Amino acid sequence: MTIFNLDNNAVIKVRVTDRCNFKCPYCIRRQFITDYDYYIDHKEIDRIAYEMYCNTGKRVKIDLIGGEVTLYPRIQELVDELSTPDYIEKINITTNFELDPPTGNKLSLTASYHPTETKYTIEEWFKKCNFLKHNFRYFKVETVRTEESAHIDKFISLADKYSIDYMVEADLMNPNVKVGVTNRKRNPRYRIVFDDGTEKLYTTRNAFLKEHGINGIVMDVRNSLCSKEFDFVYIEGDKVFVCDKEPVPIQEYHPNKKWRECPRSICSLCGNISNSRNPL
Repeated sequence: MTIFNLDNNAVIKVRVTDRCNFKCPYCIRRQFITDYDYYIDHKEIDRIAYEMYCNTGKRVKIDLIGGEVTLYPRIQELVDELSTPDYIEKINITTNFELDPPTGNKLSLTASYHPTETKYTIEEWFKKCNFLKHNFRYFKVETVRTEESAHIDKFISLADKYSIDYMVEADLMNPNVKVGVTNRKRNPRYRIVFDDGTEKLYTTRNAFLKEHGINGIVMDVRNSLCSKEFDFVYIEGDKVFVCDKEPVPIQEYHPNKKWRECPRSICSLCGNISNSRNPL
């Protein structure tokens, strides 16, 4: 099969903090939660974004991730700094929405509802979403389907009531929860062309992996080509993480100028899920 990423942006994913004000039992990052904030050099991110733009011809999207991103002390300053260059098209954050988020004309926001942790009722939480949604370039909500998911129907009905795009995914850490992705998003994210020539659109990576992946979480990527380090880069603090070697100091890192053969045998299709045996 061939996997086509329909996102028109190159992506830089930057972890800004490992802190979180919640302790969700299903969180895939829970073992990494600490009191640590990363030092983020926006000038180096700016440089890598410019090099990716020159290499790919795509404007760049910056994903700021945590932990809980709004706990990062410089979050508003960082959003402002990264919003300046023309070749950076937008900045995304995901937040549990307990604290006030940053603002900015290039900022998109995903508000993640955690029923066991939040101080808000679900009605209050959605009223906050509805009040603030117009402050962002794009706004959506999400939640996780666990074994105790009494809130799901209410979550979807309130998202419909306020005309907010939403996504509901299963707890990936819990094999007892097998329900796939439920969502309403504006556009499909991936186009899959199968070996027999048939095609199918998917809105999320996890939806594709649950249907076609090994145990629903990884793919066999032997003899495949991959665009990671070309149109997708992952950064933690002063290090860039690459697949087949030790992390590279950010000052020494330069993104690839083309796709390359995947160095792995299996992969969770990180980044842009632009992994293919026959890339365009």
